[in-house]
Amino acid sequence: MRPLSTQQIENIVNLRGLTYEAIPHADPLVVRTRISRSFPVPQQQMFDAFADPVAHIGLFPIIVGSTSPIRRGLEGVLKPNEFFAFEHVQESTLPPRVMVMKYTLEPPYKISKIGVTDPFVDEGDVKIQDKKKAKVSMQFDAIDSQTTNLITDGEFAATTGAIFARGFIDHVWLNFFERLMVANGQLMETDMMTEPKLE
Repeated sequence: MRPLSTQQIENIVNLRGLTYEAIPHADPLVVRTRISRSFPVPQQQMFDAFADPVAHIGLFPIIVGSTSPIRRGLEGVLKPNEFFAFEHVQESTLPPRVMVMKYTLEPPYKISKIGVTDPFVDEGDVKIQDKKKAKVSMQFDAIDSQTTNLITDGEFAATTGAIFARGFIDHVWLNFFERLMVANGQLMETDMMTEPKLE
């Protein structure tokens, strides 16, 4: 997935009716973005879809696969509303990687995720490229019984910035919102402005 220019991001945001904020950070290797839009989906239904790590794989082009929620055996160290998931991520030209995500659920209002790539790789054996830490929250504000405003807030910290520049990260987010619009009948797949298209 190619990085988008500032003008391209602005064009997509305006055309898709998104509320977008590129939030400044003192560290140039940290990219934080907040995006929101309403969808014709009840609050609980939208929350449930994103609380399942496997169910929303198709909405994020860099996530190839995910485990189901992992809690068994970890009850003593996890709160009742927390679980782990392992994701297979494929980010641009980097090799396939493992990302460990810790989910915190606050139904039906909010899901928070904290993750790190390549947590188990021995740096002496394998050259790690642009290790990343991620913080993501998804807030679900009910507008009415059939409509929910989704607010995403993502913060990604890279070690080199080789891949995780704003243009790349915001392309992933905008692609996610367009895919969600397609899934809910608000947009034709052929009219998507981001890449890749849904398969």
